[in-house]
Amino acid sequence: MILLSAGKISNKLPHIFTQNDCPALYPLGNKFILFHQLDFYKKYLNDVFILTNKRFVSKIQNEIKYFSNLNIKLLYCNTKSVNDTLKFALKNIDLQLFNECIVSVVTTIPNYFPKKNEVLFDKQLKTIQNWSAIKKTNDNYKYFNLDNRIPIKANAFTGVFNFNLKKLNQIVKKNKSKDLIDIVHSYDNKYSLKIKKIDWFDVGHSANYFNTKIKFFSSRAFNKISFNKEKGIIEKSSKNINKLSNEFEFIYNLPPEIKSYYPQVISKIKFKKQIKVSMDYCPFPNVSELQLFWKMDNSQWLALFDSIENYLTECNQYKENYNRNKYINFHLNKLNLRLSEFKKILKKKYYFLFDDDFITINNKKLFGLNKIFKYIKNTLNNNYCYPNYAIMHGDLCFNNILYDPITEKMKLIDPRGSFENNSSIFGDQKYDISKLIHSSVYGYDYLISDLYDLEINNKKINYKIHFRENHDFLIKISNNLIKKFNYNVNEINFFTGMLFLTMPPLHYESLKKQIIMFSIGIEIINDCLNND
Repeated sequence: MILLSAGKISNKLPHIFTQNDCPALYPLGNKFILFHQLDFYKKYLNDVFILTNKRFVSKIQNEIKYFSNLNIKLLYCNTKSVNDTLKFALKNIDLQLFNECIVSVVTTIPNYFPKKNEVLFDKQLKTIQNWSAIKKTNDNYKYFNLDNRIPIKANAFTGVFNFNLKKLNQIVKKNKSKDLIDIVHSYDNKYSLKIKKIDWFDVGHSANYFNTKIKFFSSRAFNKISFNKEKGIIEKSSKNINKLSNEFEFIYNLPPEIKSYYPQVISKIKFKKQIKVSMDYCPFPNVSELQLFWKMDNSQWLALFDSIENYLTECNQYKENYNRNKYINFHLNKLNLRLSEFKKILKKKYYFLFDDDFITINNKKLFGLNKIFKYIKNTLNNNYCYPNYAIMHGDLCFNNILYDPITEKMKLIDPRGSFENNSSIFGDQKYDISKLIHSSVYGYDYLISDLYDLEINNKKINYKIHFRENHDFLIKISNNLIKKFNYNVNEINFFTGMLFLTMPPLHYESLKKQIIMFSIGIEIINDCLNND
């Protein structure tokens, strides 16, 4: 496979202020667009050639270590057009080793694997803007490149095809055009090809970026999320009626001054087997994206945390009684259940995570689960300062905070709407802050985005999270936030450690991710034990 990523897209996406201008490392949701490519194609192929500018090579190399199962080769060039880049790639690939080759621009997020001689076009007819396209007239297709495009509705070229490598090389050698669709057109004239129309997930043009992003909203709870661009609303539908109902009821029952922190709910329709909720769409990035990919200075982070502090302060004005025993049992039952689920899916060689009295993580000998479990029980029953039952979001992690650094507007999404398994707007505010800390301090979002390394040898775990430059400052302002509410940092960290210990069974897609989450939980609880 040849991934073309040597161009420049910052001028096409002026609304995104990334930490670097490498096209492959632009974000879509909580992942680089390159990661979306590799995650998809690793199921079908082994060899990937990434074409990029020389100054981006080290940046890409530092990020793609997670994909060690792929044979990735970075080729750097200083070409002036996408066709020149493809020509350079073919000169540096041994054509005898491969029969077919998939070519893709990095800004098309894959959702379909092209078969031999297939070229992928958008199945929707869209007015041609700054992209190439085809238009069917009678039984033939007319090709529109960037030089002869006109504002008519046509099928946009996705920049993806699967051709015979030697035949492609012959076409590319003779072609003098700068537009990739001209390569496709020439190939079609000489060898014929198959046109396949698909959903085009394009992040290389500002006109399409947000439409693509909405399709990549990742939520385990919802079966479907759709975006109505004209009305500026999103529709969530799910067969998990209780989950989506709780979210609706939570926002509906909030006091007006706190309700303004959430998107306005337009309607709720309950069917026999599913529920649909419509609400305003907020086109802000989530804070996870800002943390991992965007360029924000310290003053912008302070402004965001001021907004979070104001929200928590207003929530703190509303109190509710609680049952202490029920609260403690909630935490212990959740922990026991999740740990049991995690152990069931582990191979026996990993049972040391549960059974050994001591465990070595990043060259530190720590108490294992058996020993710290007694500390967890004692802390909840004896040493725990009483919970602060106020209005609680329930999942206040960076992924559920939308924020525009320019206007300093903040919106919260996906509230849990329940605590201790009861539908309510109330819960322990310390739980909300622990959720915040697991993102800002302990790197939860880095794990979700596969920005880490892990090695396990002789029961010794070593991992490294690829923290950004903003991490130290986020630790500082996070601890300041805890102290402003007169909470004990060690206590908040304790519940954050509990969160990490309960995460692994929810992330069954990656054993590495599960083990790092578990390890971080062990580390945090050990630190709390030592600091008490």
